[in-house]
Amino acid sequence: MGSPEAGLGECCEFVLRDVRTSPQHEPIFKEKGLWPRRIFLTGGLASLPGFSRRIYTELRPLLPCCPEFDSMEVLVADDPRLDAWRGARRWALGETRDMYVTRRMYDELGADYLVEHSLSNRSWISTT
Repeated sequence: MGSPEAGLGECCEFVLRDVRTSPQHEPIFKEKGLWPRRIFLTGGLASLPGFSRRIYTELRPLLPCCPEFDSMEVLVADDPRLDAWRGARRWALGETRDMYVTRRMYDELGADYLVEHSLSNRSWISTT
């Protein structure tokens, strides 16, 4: 009790909070249906007994009390230990030229710039 570290639920909420709100910080669950309907777990910890149920239990209270949100699924990879590696390998063997920061982009945009693509985080630069 009283520990300042975030637990699993708080970490999930932090990751998903921009999905749950509009830029004006208004909930957008119903209006846009942007809450993920499927949560896909991979990595060695995903194979722990009860882990997928715990993720569901931690995320469910973050959702509104609406029947459409009761259909959220938590799926576990067939081989959680190697699944992320296989996915990254498949991605790396594909056409990835547009997914890297070039020297010119780095010189022009700086070290904080991220190239946005289907697997990237959103790029944003703090104005403060």
